[in-house]
Amino acid sequence: MKRIYLTFLALIIGSNLCFAFNNESACKYLSSINGLAGIKDNSGCYTPYKLLDNKSNMAYYTERNGATTNKIYLVLNVYNTSNKTSVHNSLLQASKVLAKNSINYELNDNIVNAIKVGKSANWKYGKYTIETKREDWRTNLGYEVHFAIIER
Repeated sequence: MKRIYLTFLALIIGSNLCFAFNNESACKYLSSINGLAGIKDNSGCYTPYKLLDNKSNMAYYTERNGATTNKIYLVLNVYNTSNKTSVHNSLLQASKVLAKNSINYELNDNIVNAIKVGKSANWKYGKYTIETKREDWRTNLGYEVHFAIIER
């Protein structure tokens, strides 16, 4: 009986870490957020840039490897640095929804803080890598922050 219980427990825990991105559902992970419902194309899906203030914007993308989606990510383009707290919070809210809907994961404090300040970092969660990445533009007109979930 103990062996059956342990096997059952392992299946439950393992199932929480073994979600698979389905191309069809990956496009819908953010459909509850106005302006971030995916549009399918041959390479995955994407959204048009959603304007967050006068210039800053955000978009959602998926990348496919054959029949399955292996990377889902948000891109935040920050042009108006005086409003960066607000646009980073928009990225944070969308990232929370994406993590919950795709791999049933609640973002931990380290990930939340990295998104809020636009810091590059990565974490492992089961077979996934969760990544934040910041890239300052050579033009000095702003920067972009990515939030990605990558299936390894």
